[in-house]
Formats: sequence, structure tokens, C-alpha cells
Amino acid sequence: MHTLTPNSTGTTLLESLDIPVGEIILNAVVYEVKTSHSQGSAFQMVSSLLNSKIVGFNVGSSPASGSSTLSIGAGGFSAVISALDSDSRFKTLSRPSVRVRSGFQAKFSVGQDVPVLGQSTLDKNGNPVQSINYMSSGDILSVTPDVHEKIIDLVVSQEISSFTATTSGVNNSPTLLKRSVSTNLSLKPDETVAIAGLNDSSTDNSRNRLFGYSVGHSDIDSETEIIVFLNVDKIN
Repeated sequence: MHTLTPNSTGTTLLESLDIPVGEIILNAVVYEVKTSHSQGSAFQMVSSLLNSKIVGFNVGSSPASGSSTLSIGAGGFSAVISALDSDSRFKTLSRPSVRVRSGFQAKFSVGQDVPVLGQSTLDKNGNPVQSINYMSSGDILSVTPDVHEKIIDLVVSQEISSFTATTSGVNNSPTLLKRSVSTNLSLKPDETVAIAGLNDSSTDNSRNRLFGYSVGHSDIDSETEIIVFLNVDKIN
């Protein structure tokens, strides 16, 4: 008969393996922000707004791979989101909240599944059969946590995408326009991080009219930036 003997820490092998997997509560808010040269980046707008609305507020910068981040200490998530919600420049795209286990992916998608042409094959009679695949577009956020005793590591991927009519290539299938960013983060429990890096610019052409006659036109340049706020807290 086999017996389990204690290791150097006084626990048996079975006890050391029978450790509950860590879980977290993940709260996220995804904003689209209209930016300008005079107002600066989304981070600068956030810092300016929060400094004027929250006494003693302090934002710290944190380097991350592939994006820019700001970190906010424990207990600040609700106050920050409340301040941003009151500003019309910040448009909420999604506001997911979920409980997720360590090592598992939480994925949020707000948008639609669009049919696109897939692989073409031949049936038993030699007739071509065109398959159809469905691809997701919209606001897609995925987060995979790795829960430790005092730190929560996160692998974060954010995508903003949409389909448009194809002008080149396969004309019967739409073209996916996508902005995406991925990063790895380490947070303390109840810490909040803001991630930015998805920018888009466009030019709107407008014509000025007087009594129905065109008297000129103007081009208006606009820029938008996606900024994501993540808050994580341990359950056990």
C-alpha cells in the first residue's frame, strides 16, 4: 500500500495539488473619444477631466507592450467611470462585467456576424459549391487572467472592426476594416488600468450653400480614439 508523506513544508503531495484555482471579477468599460490637436490624446483628456473632478486624484503611467496605459489605484474605478460618463466627449461602446477563472479567456463581443465567402469545393457531380463563413465585427474584447497571490497577470486583446463593400479583390465578399491592440499587464487586486492605442481619422467633405447655390466647400478632419478601462479583483 502506498502512503503520502509530507514534503519539506509539511504538506502532502495531494494537499499541494488540491489548491483552488483563483477567480476574479472583471469589469470593463470601452469608450470612443473624439480627440483634437488642442485637447490632446485620450489619456490627456482623461487626466485633465479627472484632476478637475476628483480631489487628490493621481494617475500613474505604466509601460505595456503594443499600447499605452494608465494605472489607477484601488477603489477608484467607480469614481473614474462616473466622471467620464458625465462628459459627452466619451461615448460608451460596451460595459461588460464577468466572473472568470485563472487561465480561462473571457470574451465580449458587441456587433454582428457578417456572412463572407469561404472555400469553394466540388460536389460529387463536379458542380462548384460555395461555402459561407460568418465573421464577427464590432467591439470585441478578450481577457485571460493568471491569478497569483498578490498580482493578477492579464493578456488583453481589443478589436474594433466593421465591414465595408469591397472595391478590389473578391467583389461579392465584404472587406473587414479592423483596429486591434494586444498587451500584457500585471495588476494588484482592485487596481484599474486604462489602455489606449486604437486611433482612427477621417475627413468629412461639406458644401456651403446660399439660396440653393454652392458657394464653396470645406474639409473637416476628425479623429477618434478607443480607450478601455479594466478593473479586476480577486474572489479567492
